[in-house]
Amino acid sequence: MDYLEEAPLNARDAAGGSAEAAHYLPWSAFAAPSGVLAFQMTCVFVGASWWLDVRNMMLLSFAAFVIALFAFGQMFGNHGLWAAFHVFSARARD
Repeated sequence: MDYLEEAPLNARDAAGGSAEAAHYLPWSAFAAPSGVLAFQMTCVFVGASWWLDVRNMMLLSFAAFVIALFAFGQMFGNHGLWAAFHVFSARARD
């Protein structure tokens, strides 16, 4: 049995996937700048042995993510999920 014959990938399918990916490209491109400070500050706090503060801020960031996900996800779908992720990233650096 040839599995490639059952699920062919043609140019139209690839173009549709590229168009869908391009639709969310601004959110993806903004992920690095919005999260870089969060990752940097996590390393600084862990290096300074302030792991309790890191844990507390991650719990607070997760709570903010869940609230934003329910608020934005219902209204905006996948765009709401991306917005909630950026809320999490921005909140995690505080």
